[in-house]
Amino acid sequence: MNLEIINNHFRLDIHGFSGTAINKDYAGTAFRLMDRMWQIVKTKGIKNKGMNIWVYEDNDKVFAGVELEDGPADNTGLEQKKIDLKKFRRRSPLPLPPPTSRPEDKTREVEEDMAATV
Repeated sequence: MNLEIINNHFRLDIHGFSGTAINKDYAGTAFRLMDRMWQIVKTKGIKNKGMNIWVYEDNDKVFAGVELEDGPADNTGLEQKKIDLKKFRRRSPLPLPPPTSRPEDKTREVEEDMAATV
């Protein structure tokens, strides 16, 4: 897996949804949140940068969102999350999984990657 530590200041303003990963099902939770977010973004025609962003937080919380082109849109129900990091760990984008791949397989892969870099 290609992981690297970036020592540059990183700021991001994203909009989407947060949830708790029940039974540590981070990927399954993030996929559900992401699907919910994209449904609103597409239905309301909200201009965005098109990249899914997942944030893993304490207490099994996950946030799935996207950067918006024109800032927050009114009355969408989307939550806003501001990220401000002095350094961060970046992983190369995942290749698209085969259609038979299950979200729990991705959860295991992400957990293994995270454990390997601690």
